[in-house]
Amino acid sequence: MYTWNTLSITGYEDKPVPNTFIRQQDETSHAAIILPGLGYTAQMPLLFYIANHLLARGADVLQVNYDYRAAFHGLDRAAQHRRIFTDAGAAYRALREQRPYARVTFVGKSLGTLAMAHLFATQSLPADTDALWLTPVLRDAAVRAQIAAFGGPSLLLIGTADPFYDTDILAEIGAPPTRTVVIESADHGLNVADDVLRSIHALETAMRAITAFLV
Repeated sequence: MYTWNTLSITGYEDKPVPNTFIRQQDETSHAAIILPGLGYTAQMPLLFYIANHLLARGADVLQVNYDYRAAFHGLDRAAQHRRIFTDAGAAYRALREQRPYARVTFVGKSLGTLAMAHLFATQSLPADTDALWLTPVLRDAAVRAQIAAFGGPSLLLIGTADPFYDTDILAEIGAPPTRTVVIESADHGLNVADDVLRSIHALETAMRAITAFLV
């Protein structure tokens, strides 16, 4: 079993970083940090089921619950990046203070992949680190560089109707150890337009790939 808590995390401009920390009651050496998208929260289907799978496998899970839709209004790209990078860095350091984790799983969705790329470039990572790049921002050079450079187990998941889907970029960065799963007709939210059943099937396809990856 596990308990739900909120960690005291101070981020950008000394403001608290909203979060939910789900802690295993038993000892564990595995933790995960979930970095959601701009409007795709940690409570939405894909990230919700990933968190539940990780919990079932015995990991502690930190859900970072930022919502920048209002905060980003009027900010230029550099200011937006400073905010998310500061918040994500503070969240990751707070997670590492909870236990002496030997393994950390990073889960980034869209905007969260920008935060992941920054963490991979600036933070000390355990030798046993794995990465889930969900609908990554492939037009961002730093994201592409970190996906390509990361040497640990890595899964990239994207749909063909996602505006960031680009076969040339995927061919460039998708070599092992990165495994790439492409879901036909799925958009940036991994939904299939106007088709609930196909959207559910897309979610199932994603979760089958993710649960096979997170062994």
